[in-house]
Amino acid sequence: MKILYHIDRSKQLKQGESIELTRVEKNDNKYKYAGLFGEMFSYHGLNYLANKNQVMQGILLNNTFPPFFSADVIDNSLKELNSKLIEIMAECIRQQSFPNHLSRFQAMFVTDAESIEKWIQEDFGNDYKIFEIEVEDEKVHKFDGRYLRGGVSLNVMEQGSLLSDFMNDLVKELYDYWDGNISENPKFEYLVELPVVIGREVTLDEINKNNCLRTITR
Repeated sequence: MKILYHIDRSKQLKQGESIELTRVEKNDNKYKYAGLFGEMFSYHGLNYLANKNQVMQGILLNNTFPPFFSADVIDNSLKELNSKLIEIMAECIRQQSFPNHLSRFQAMFVTDAESIEKWIQEDFGNDYKIFEIEVEDEKVHKFDGRYLRGGVSLNVMEQGSLLSDFMNDLVKELYDYWDGNISENPKFEYLVELPVVIGREVTLDEINKNNCLRTITR
């Protein structure tokens, strides 16, 4: 058994809660393209397959033309677009070349004591909760999250780069991810098969202290 850690951005999870896969019906317009990737999905999978985008919603709801968007809305929308692009391409590559690996659309994401601080500093800020997740070794799949990067940038033309270059780089990174390669500065994540039972809530200081004690006693 392993004790790993889930960083809960929603701050809605509770100790003892069971996290399970959700079935998506074929006629569910909220997840129009989910059927391309299966029938059962994790919360993460549903989030990335949902038909939503701040800019597109603004165009549909705004009564003026051209619609006005703040820089923050456009920036957040581009980040959302890139996240979806990475996840969908990752799943396509997995199905084609690594079908024995667990789908990211059907997993819970956790990390270990060595990498959790990197995830928090780079991706979560100060608004989160941490929960222990106890899992059997055979239900855990370890990868380097450093390879989940890339996408489209607003300054592509300024840099003189082509969209094809971005896509080629992204595909290479995702192959490295699924192939289990390790970068120079790894940020490990573990894909855990569902269902999963949420363990006790812990703090980053508590994790670091326990990890330090384990290191000393080795």
